Amino acid sequence: MAAAIIGIYALHVKQANHLNHKSFAVLMSLSQPPARPPLILASSSPYRAQQLQRAGLTFDVHAPAVDESQTAHETPFGLAARLARSKCQQVADRHGDKVVIGGDQVAELHGQMLGKAGQPEAALAQLLACQGQQIELHSACAVYDPQTAQVDCQVVSTQLTFRDYPEAMLRQYIALDQPLDCAGSFKIERAGILLFSAVRGSDPSAIEGLPMITLMSQLLAIGYAPFA
Repeated sequence: MAAAIIGIYALHVKQANHLNHKSFAVLMSLSQPPARPPLILASSSPYRAQQLQRAGLTFDVHAPAVDESQTAHETPFGLAARLARSKCQQVADRHGDKVVIGGDQVAELHGQMLGKAGQPEAALAQLLACQGQQIELHSACAVYDPQTAQVDCQVVSTQLTFRDYPEAMLRQYIALDQPLDCAGSFKIERAGILLFSAVRGSDPSAIEGLPMITLMSQLLAIGYAPFA
């Protein structure tokens, strides 16, 4: 009788352990984030790539070939949105099974676009025009969802108020930061922060190129798990 009771007890323990292991496995499967689809950055900007790298995201880079000229009657806000969407869609047309991120950024002073200066004298002219003024920086982010084949584009605008510096100091800044490939001719993540008396916006990361808070919302909305 004692042996039988021990045998029944051992069976119950074995079944309980089996159920516990099974329940644990189910719970673990529920707690695991979904598998992340491959990610592509549709941009040649090293600054946007650095932002994604700092966030721990793994991605490939495919530079799109998009004409970035402003069309007639197009606002700087509209230009940023159109270019980000166009870059994203162009790469998605070739890689439709992957999540694609496109971005663009346009600076605006009194309704006029401030492009990438390219040359020190052009950068100086931009910074001189901005002294004591407030500009808007429109940072657009477009995300292609391979499940729906749709592109979602969001634009984050940031208001930046310039201090008033003499020309000699602005020349020194340009030589220091070399912001010739940046909209508005400044790198706010470096010494460029000293050019401003105030910065107002919902997403501080947007100034560098990609609005990362907005991007993360877009990725989560399509089921992309950032910490997988």
